[in-house]
Amino acid sequence: MTRIGNKRAPQRWKGGKAHGPKPTIYSFNLNDKVKLKALKALLTSKLAEGRIRVVTDFVLEEARTKTLASYSFTKESQAGQRILLLKPEVEESLARSASNLTHLCVQSV
Repeated sequence: MTRIGNKRAPQRWKGGKAHGPKPTIYSFNLNDKVKLKALKALLTSKLAEGRIRVVTDFVLEEARTKTLASYSFTKESQAGQRILLLKPEVEESLARSASNLTHLCVQSV
């Protein structure tokens, strides 16, 4: 009985399973073109419903969360609405200022 090893080895009586259960992964990958098309469709439908507002010139004077929270569009959304701010290029200061605001999401397009 020497060199038996673990008594719960899979080849032993009352031993463990050799290839135990593995979690099933249900996620799948989407192409970037499909994601962009879905975002465009979502924004178009919200624009048709009147639930979207377009701000053309948005410049953050000071890179602070308090400054970003003082804008009128962020004050109106305090009633549980979320804000998606889309810019061609997101500056580091804007991303850091918006990171503490839970109702504001900043993304580049």
